[in-house]
Amino acid sequence: MRYTNIGVLKSSKTVLGTDYYGQTVDKSGVFRLIDLYREYGGNHIDTAKIYSGGESERLIGEWLRSRGRDGIIVATKGGHPEFDTMDIPRLSTAELEYDLDGSLARLGVDCIDLYWLHRDGNGVDCGEVIEALNSFVKKGKIRFFGASNWSAERINAANEYAAKHGLYGFCASQIKFSPAITSPSFSDDPTLVEMNEKEFEYYKTSKLPVLAFAPQAKGFFSKMAAGGEAALSAKARDRYLCKENLKRLERIKTLAEDYGCPVAAIVCALLSSVRSTEVLPIIGGKNESQLSESLRGADIVLDDAAVKEIIGF
Repeated sequence: MRYTNIGVLKSSKTVLGTDYYGQTVDKSGVFRLIDLYREYGGNHIDTAKIYSGGESERLIGEWLRSRGRDGIIVATKGGHPEFDTMDIPRLSTAELEYDLDGSLARLGVDCIDLYWLHRDGNGVDCGEVIEALNSFVKKGKIRFFGASNWSAERINAANEYAAKHGLYGFCASQIKFSPAITSPSFSDDPTLVEMNEKEFEYYKTSKLPVLAFAPQAKGFFSKMAAGGEAALSAKARDRYLCKENLKRLERIKTLAEDYGCPVAAIVCALLSSVRSTEVLPIIGGKNESQLSESLRGADIVLDDAAVKEIIGF
């Protein structure tokens, strides 16, 4: 497993995503998956208040109490809007602290290493948000914080405010980032921010680390390689089945053959091999086989030409 730095946090380049823990993965499955991740050398567990209604945090807390927290980066997210009013932000100090305190209780920890704002809210004063997050740092509830689904423009404005006022700013960004592009005709959650060439220019310049969520694109490349279009879910087919992704698939399949590894491993390696800024894929998996296939890419370093050819920037 390769490692990098997020601030002073030494993080494995591959992060464990836990979206389904407590929903489609029960307690015994959760323990097996985290244990497997640790066996590969991973040390960064990413969860959120909304994952499985808080069950993901609770089960991770049980694992921490059972196995110990030494060397583990515990990361979670708050500030997500209510699902029936996604256009109404929840980024006030009171709302954020309410979410944070609930996460601390479910995880059974006194302090969270990396706390993420799960969504932005257009029109919300980013200076007020930075002030709130710094107050949580001062209280010892969090060590560092990041922005999930914030545009580069908004992150830059927030961090400029922080620098001007001698405060901590966002130390990293979580953004939807995969070797697969979203089909031009597909319309989904407008509160998600997806990596593109314009966004990436900011990360190249600022060197702000990127944690890439949904890197496997709902298993698009692996499922297409194994069973073709019939193997895709309806959502994956609508979101990712397009000429550009089929072209990328052929190159990924060739790399998988060259390296003697699964397609899923190459997908993760493509992201972690980006050199212009640090990119850490957040990988999931509902069973040990799925997780292991992705983790096999943790130590593969692809050359710049392959990354540029497939990802495009």
